[in-house]
Amino acid sequence: MYKALIIDDEEPARRAIHALGTWQDHRITSIEEAKDGLEGLNLLTAIQPDLIFVDMRMPFIGGVEFLQKAKSISSGKFIVVSGYDDFEFAHGAITSGALDYILKPIKKLELNKAIAKAVSQLDQERAERKSQLSEAILHNISMPLVKEKIFASIIDQNGKFHKIKELEQLIEAKPNDQFQVIIMTISNLSIVSQQKFRGDTHAAHYAITNALNELLSTAGRPFSFKNSREEQEFIIVLTPSDAATHTINSSVEEAALRLREAFGIELMASVGERTGRLDQLDSSYQSAKSFLLHANMLDPQAVYTSETMCTVNRISILSKKDVLLHALEMGSAMYAGNIVRDFFEEVKGSGYFSMEMMLQCSTEFNIVAQRLVSEGNALSPQLTSLLERFELLYDKQVMNFDRYTLSMIAFLDEWFAALLQSHKSTEKLDVELIKAYIDHHYFEDISIALFTEKYFISKEHLLRLFKQRYGCGIYEYTLQVRMEKAKELLMDPELKIQTVSEKIGYNDTNYFSKAFKKHFGISPLAFRRHPSGSSN
Repeated sequence: MYKALIIDDEEPARRAIHALGTWQDHRITSIEEAKDGLEGLNLLTAIQPDLIFVDMRMPFIGGVEFLQKAKSISSGKFIVVSGYDDFEFAHGAITSGALDYILKPIKKLELNKAIAKAVSQLDQERAERKSQLSEAILHNISMPLVKEKIFASIIDQNGKFHKIKELEQLIEAKPNDQFQVIIMTISNLSIVSQQKFRGDTHAAHYAITNALNELLSTAGRPFSFKNSREEQEFIIVLTPSDAATHTINSSVEEAALRLREAFGIELMASVGERTGRLDQLDSSYQSAKSFLLHANMLDPQAVYTSETMCTVNRISILSKKDVLLHALEMGSAMYAGNIVRDFFEEVKGSGYFSMEMMLQCSTEFNIVAQRLVSEGNALSPQLTSLLERFELLYDKQVMNFDRYTLSMIAFLDEWFAALLQSHKSTEKLDVELIKAYIDHHYFEDISIALFTEKYFISKEHLLRLFKQRYGCGIYEYTLQVRMEKAKELLMDPELKIQTVSEKIGYNDTNYFSKAFKKHFGISPLAFRRHPSGSSN
């Protein structure tokens, strides 16, 4: 809603403006009047109108002088009204800050056009002030969110940062600041959230990031946040003080110890390389990530840096695929378990098993598990459930070699038992039941998937068993049954060929005729005329 003030020494002019203006349409609810410039200045101060109409020729103070004085009092929109079509008046009005200039006698169209123009500007300015106020509030309330967004975007490389100086101002960076990323991976984060924060993950994240900011303040200016892309990962962007690298590492070790004491947190930390550029924050993160992935799980450290990195030739479980398949053929879960245990003993003997190796090993175990299934078996519901549980479990980093080994062996023991059970169920399959089903349902659209899903058997294995028993495949046998039934039906002269076709499962008579001729060497019509003329 807006207020208006009409200043004119002529009462008819004031009444005309009052009467001709469509005030309600423009949300103007209050209209005051003044008969000269002095009274106008007083009302301007008292009521602070949004829209002011000013006559250029008034006693005591003229229009130009009024406008010049009014500029220091009001931010409203001024519309000049004059009975003189005089350039000097118009020029004086515009240079003094008037928005528009209209002539007497007042015309309704021109008046409301000027009012609309003024209200449009008032609306725009009000919206801008509201936006600026909101931005100011957000700046004070959500500056941590702004920083987190900037840091995360640079680390994830999912933004374009042409104006890096502006971003540095937003994060309140100082000249010559350097940056260093620290990663903390908390293996028991979900347990800590449940036990210490009653399942409130937001409260847990808030407490941990606040603690990290306080504990690492001895090494510089830290900013901590939960990595939304990694379930167990916290990121600390540190602007280091003049402290040496070993001092930073000591601060990180101390922080890890305090978090363990306060919340029972189990974690691994890594310190990335230092960079002097904000837009290279991702390289510091990647180096910290690499140090963590190369962390030796057989020789745990509190903090991993470039000095702790090590590389050795990796032992792969894929090399054990053939002996595991042999264990399946023998039906020995114990033999399979011993193979896996020997594999982990071999890994332990190498003296090095990194986080990266663990993730690769989990992937390879998944490949081997699925390869074993493909050797003559289809996934049963139990095997499918086990595989899904495995993928969920090892999508996370376990960070403890003994725990990883035990859980992997336990999974494979359960997997092999289910696999052997599934394998045995295929041995019990009686293909005569499939033949009987075809004999009674030959007129239906028979799919091999119907049998593979029912008996948990692969397509290849089923076709092999059927052919061994009957000398032909399932599709060939189905065709034979249909054609023999067609011959029988064609002997009845009352049945149309189309009816015969439909009774044995063919909706297309032409297709049936071609299949019949290909099978017997004679068309259905010719067979009906000469039943003894078929080649079969």
